[in-house]
Amino acid sequence: MLFRSSYHHLVAWCARAGDDRSLVVVNLSPDRADGLVTLPWPDLDGAHVRLHDVFTALTFERKGRDLRSPGLYVALGPWQFHVFDVQCSPLPSPISAA
Repeated sequence: MLFRSSYHHLVAWCARAGDDRSLVVVNLSPDRADGLVTLPWPDLDGAHVRLHDVFTALTFERKGRDLRSPGLYVALGPWQFHVFDVQCSPLPSPISAA
């Protein structure tokens, strides 16, 4: 994670069981915190990713390679958290001109 010094207050972890993936990000401070969270799964590079927060119903869609680098930007208020269900689908193949 890298942004301002407030990123030190964020903790994040990922879990995977088969095709099921989760990402949890927590702000462990009484102040607002933000930063970039990089996801560890190499197969995201060629995928479209949907992150669905199971507590707030917020959904974000990103290219998998962007989640690997530079990462998912997260901004959380004091003591807030995200618990994301991470869903991946292959990116469509480019259509070649005939």
